[in-house]
Amino acid sequence: MQEPDQPSRRIWLSAAIGASIAPLPAFDGLRVRHEGDYITVASPPSHFLAGELRSRLQDGFTVLLAFQLLLSLDRFATIFRRAFERFAVSFDLWEERFSAVRFGAKPVSASHLTAEEAESWCLSQLRIPVSGLSPDTSFWVRVEMKPEDPKEARGASGAGPLALERLVELFGRPSRTDQQKWMVEGGPTRLKELKR
Repeated sequence: MQEPDQPSRRIWLSAAIGASIAPLPAFDGLRVRHEGDYITVASPPSHFLAGELRSRLQDGFTVLLAFQLLLSLDRFATIFRRAFERFAVSFDLWEERFSAVRFGAKPVSASHLTAEEAESWCLSQLRIPVSGLSPDTSFWVRVEMKPEDPKEARGASGAGPLALERLVELFGRPSRTDQQKWMVEGGPTRLKELKR
């Protein structure tokens, strides 16, 4: 029989679990930086060039990836700002290295990358403006990635309004590629807490 003044094992277990989940550093595993008038992200805590995508790359296919970077002031009940980028990623079977191209008005590329370097490079190309956001305002950040069907992506490699409309629609609807969708988020934090 348990002594009345001693905490039960359940209370100790609850306290231990509570201590293990609170309070962790903001954006644990997802590095977020404040660079000029933008927020950028790097170092994903999980990998998106994995599973079926990795297999397709190693089978010699180029994969098209669409990314969405979201900034929210209310834990994603609403979206304060969003930005999109699109990439083509390939794998050199001889060198066993990855290459990536960012589409848009000014395409940029990187090559001879490991999988982790390719992931970090793609994420480093994402940026979202923070003009008008107070340094003391708490916010959350989310990164989403969805593979694109090459047939659907044809003709949408630009950065104009049609490409933007198609990207909004891509992230807003379920598709055959949803099982490969990748997402990571973190927060809350404030601009004054971020490294420059």
